[in-house]
Amino acid sequence: MFGTFDRSKKGVYNWSGTNLLANHNQIVSPRSEEEIIDILKTPNIKIRMIGSGLSYEPLNRVDQQDHVLMTLENYRGFISETDDTVTFRAGSALQEVFSYLIKQNKMLPSSPGVIGIQTLAGAIATGTHGQGMKQATLGDTIERLKVITADGEILNLDRKSEHFGAFLMHYGSLGVVVEVTFRTIPMEILTCKKITTNFDTLCSVYSQMNEKSDYAKAWWFPESDDVHIWDVNKASEEEQELYFQNNRELTQISQQTDNQLNEAIDQIILKMSYETCDDKFEGRQFETVQRFKSVTNVVGDIYQVFCKGIPVPQINCEIAVPFEQITEVLHALRDWYRKSEHKPHYPFILRCTGASEAYLSGSYNRRVCWVGFLVYLAKDGSFIKGSLEMMKELQIILAKFQGVPHLGKHFIKEIFDFEANLPKWNTFKQLRKQYDPSGKFENEYLKNLFA
Repeated sequence: MFGTFDRSKKGVYNWSGTNLLANHNQIVSPRSEEEIIDILKTPNIKIRMIGSGLSYEPLNRVDQQDHVLMTLENYRGFISETDDTVTFRAGSALQEVFSYLIKQNKMLPSSPGVIGIQTLAGAIATGTHGQGMKQATLGDTIERLKVITADGEILNLDRKSEHFGAFLMHYGSLGVVVEVTFRTIPMEILTCKKITTNFDTLCSVYSQMNEKSDYAKAWWFPESDDVHIWDVNKASEEEQELYFQNNRELTQISQQTDNQLNEAIDQIILKMSYETCDDKFEGRQFETVQRFKSVTNVVGDIYQVFCKGIPVPQINCEIAVPFEQITEVLHALRDWYRKSEHKPHYPFILRCTGASEAYLSGSYNRRVCWVGFLVYLAKDGSFIKGSLEMMKELQIILAKFQGVPHLGKHFIKEIFDFEANLPKWNTFKQLRKQYDPSGKFENEYLKNLFA
């Protein structure tokens, strides 16, 4: 199942269920490589791909009645493994891969994104990433890919293949990825120390923390200048023993709780309730901030620690800025907050990573800090007045710092200089023409983006 695909409705909608992406008769769900090739060889066909339906919706939308939306929901599952690799069909959800690896006491050599229901193909195509300076995107853990091109040719690609980096984040425009082979490593048990501090301390310690720690993640609450940080490192032997004694469940390593954010969170929940038209507090958006109340340090595997995302309909934007400029960026955002009439109802999210090999990633060939911000939607898909203006203002600020947007999320193309800040941007455009000369995988959104 993907997106908000409900057989009782007209077709596939965006994840808030408000905007139609494709009608039922435009949806194709192949079960084999042969069926995929047959679809690709249909004369004059135009195809867009969809995974779990969480990406920025223009990317998935089909433009005309004779265009189709392809899902690999029927092409999923484990294929094979070696001592240090695992291969899955590309329609598999990330959580399927993680669950399999946990049973084998293995993990991918990267920090996961927060949403486990993403498909492999979708997560790779859009450059899904986690946090940690020793790794970059999910795509950077890939050893081999099997891809079917627009003309039905099967490509078996590996790290020695020319332009392999283009396929590590391909935006669904170079072909249909059907199999993914990831590199694997032994499972690490991690301790997550949760720290409540303030803006000034964040600016003084966050860069050094990222350099030193295995993984770090921060949330900055600009209305109070409070900051919540996760400092995550390999667990001690004593901490691991506690974890194993608790049947490998996520385990508290202290009875003490940190209540410093409780009052601020209560205020945010009230603001969120008003702005999402949910005065009965029924939506799951409240869970995303309630977890910052009465926090404790924990020990668990990497997926238990980080895969905590709750897929609540939202306008989500994330911009990569040079790691070395994170303090300047934070001060620029703070100045904006103090002057702007727009106030976000969710904290800024800071996730730093190492350099990526993926041509379209904001972290291509550079260390970055991803700055995330979002607006939750009401049940009817509406959002508070001024939300889009706020998103635009923030993008303009971050673009001045050589910012590059996460292409799977909301962004305004005209704000960013892709050619200047993505060295392989024009190379990728040329590869699109090479692998898809007739624009079979193109819709109006992609056509304008790569114009």
